[in-house]
Amino acid sequence: MLRDALAMGASSAVRCPAEASAGSAEVARALALVCAEADLVLCGDHSTDRGSGSVPAFIAAELDAVQVLGVVGLQQIERQATGGLVAERRLDRGRRALLRVSFPAVVSVEGAITIDGVPVSQRRASLSGVVAAKGAVIEIGPAVKRRVSLPTSAVRAHRPRTRVRSAPADAAAHVRILDITKATESRNPPKTLHLDPGEAAEATIEALRGWGYFE
Repeated sequence: MLRDALAMGASSAVRCPAEASAGSAEVARALALVCAEADLVLCGDHSTDRGSGSVPAFIAAELDAVQVLGVVGLQQIERQATGGLVAERRLDRGRRALLRVSFPAVVSVEGAITIDGVPVSQRRASLSGVVAAKGAVIEIGPAVKRRVSLPTSAVRAHRPRTRVRSAPADAAAHVRILDITKATESRNPPKTLHLDPGEAAEATIEALRGWGYFE
């Protein structure tokens, strides 16, 4: 793909080695190092693997640049003290938004984009370009380094602390069962409380204390 781009007129190409499972943040970090001095970084609206379209957002964060999504048209503003671009962005229901974009910027473009009013189509590579691209040197950029995942301890549901109770003393089995289960004792029925945040916290703590979760 990089040699095809060189054959179509790209001046240089850089490849950043990465594993297929590398995350968007790690990929963007490596790409940002390559284009750190660029005023404008153009990206597609989605990738060909996961298709999340999240890499441009991470690149913009790494470069501290503005980001524009879903761009279908670009127009260059005349170079002045406040030069930049006018981006036409697709909105819902056939609407469009015109945004003035200052540099540095990361712009995600769609396939049917126009530049200065002219539709952009894929350039056909000339024979001389194809021959030159076969022997062109492709630079190797920084490798995508995956973050080391730290091991986590096992997660399990909370179990209340064991409460020590004396054994039933009655000789009859059914009496001992009633003593253990407290089936005949009156219980507080569920109720709905409408409280302020502070009062609700105190009521929750009091209920947990009554259930034996903590002293």
